[in-house]
Amino acid sequence: GIFEGFLFPSLFGLAKYWTTKSGTSIVAVSVEAGEFSGIIIGQWISGVLCEQTWGGGWPMAYYLQAGFSFAIVILGYIFITDHPEKNRFISKREVEFLNKEVEQ
Repeated sequence: GIFEGFLFPSLFGLAKYWTTKSGTSIVAVSVEAGEFSGIIIGQWISGVLCEQTWGGGWPMAYYLQAGFSFAIVILGYIFITDHPEKNRFISKREVEFLNKEVEQ
């Protein structure tokens, strides 16, 4: 929806600092493929949930997608940083490698 307008430029902005020159195209394709895969899977799951009588039927499609989106936001808040130097989950050696290899 409306938030995709902010999400995709942000992802490519992050990729600028986290991918080497040779890996940039792989990241770009992965982001786009993930978008379309999510649409296909989300539509399929929504259709299955709408047919169910447990959990309220069609409202479960909204609740499930909202819960999944919330979980992704929380995981992103924990694990994603804008620059490798700020990330607490990678080693100094990895930071040095990214700083050396990434075009900035």
